[in-house]
Amino acid sequence: MSSPGYQYDPNYHSAADTWEKLNYNDMAELVKGLAACAKAL
Repeated sequence: MSSPGYQYDPNYHSAADTWEKLNYNDMAELVKGLAACAKAL
């Protein structure tokens, strides 16, 4: 899954783009949803 991050975050791929800004809860929900889709195939 991909999107042009620069459209959503002005810090994208800059020195200010650090791991603390990542939303791990949302990423976990995405992984759970993708796993459920794959399992249903």
